[in-house]
Amino acid sequence: MSLSAIKPYLNTRIHLFLQNLLSSEDIQGLVDKPVEALFEVVPALAGYSKNIQQNHVQQHLFNQLLAHFVILLRPLRNTDRAFLLYWLYKHDVNNLKAILRGKLGHQDSKKTTPWLLDLNQFTALPVDDLLHAESIAETLHILEQHSRIFANIAFHSYAAYEKKHQYFSLEMTLERRYYAGVLEHALAVSKSEREALVSLVNQILSGINLIWLLRYRFVYQRSASETYFLLIPCAYQWLLKRPWRELAGLNSISAVLEQLQEPITLKDCEDIVCIEKAMHEKVQKHIKHRIRRSQSPLSRALAYLILYEYQMKNILTLYKGHTLKLSPQSIQDALCCTRDNTP
Repeated sequence: MSLSAIKPYLNTRIHLFLQNLLSSEDIQGLVDKPVEALFEVVPALAGYSKNIQQNHVQQHLFNQLLAHFVILLRPLRNTDRAFLLYWLYKHDVNNLKAILRGKLGHQDSKKTTPWLLDLNQFTALPVDDLLHAESIAETLHILEQHSRIFANIAFHSYAAYEKKHQYFSLEMTLERRYYAGVLEHALAVSKSEREALVSLVNQILSGINLIWLLRYRFVYQRSASETYFLLIPCAYQWLLKRPWRELAGLNSISAVLEQLQEPITLKDCEDIVCIEKAMHEKVQKHIKHRIRRSQSPLSRALAYLILYEYQMKNILTLYKGHTLKLSPQSIQDALCCTRDNTP
């Protein structure tokens, strides 16, 4: 496909995909309805019954994301294509974390397998080999030797694990290295896409960093220096008045929140879970703005994928809540990004 045709192709496809996303009102309306309603309004679940297992619900939702991903990836070339592929690998990271947690708990691989998402030909993991590894160390060695994408991440994650023999250090290093790679790939895209994409990626990573900082510092009681070390390097800061290093040295959640440029919503929160939900709302608001205004088709493609991931998370929350017979208020509290700011 010619360069001149890529932009209209992607913009048209993204516009069509957005029409199938559930609105905030749709999500809210499903809180009080029986679980059967999900299978009536969610295209990816059409034709299935309420007796379907949770992991199958997740896979069917992901299959639709994957189908859309293939269409968005089709015209991309070189570093633009590499970036979008690398973003998809976040689901490989989640699979890897599930495998490692299984090793930590000495869980049979047959119990881990059903909860892994199938990325089909796009996976960068030697999944079968990892599942049959005997230990966390062997799992990471296999990954380092047999996965070009994750070799460096596996090396540093193993080094962190060997140093402290704490699973926390392993998982945090894994995630930090992956997200640092997202920024590296964004900085490498074509010049016409770079500025808009790097700006969007920094907004996403800043939101993740804020939640990590609050958890590491005030829940896990990590030192200021270790907290700062565990954060994702960002090209620039978004939403903050002071550098991450200074924020990591503050002594309370409220002191950190006072350094936000848009603090009103977050200041109203009582705990980190509430702050995380509010932060997701804020990030999603900016993502939807990108969908409406950005002239960068690659940024718009990433924004759409993230919006679908939010919807996927909410549908799974609704399904679990209804099958566990939780109260509507409990389900509502567990939902994320349900404010009405539809693109």
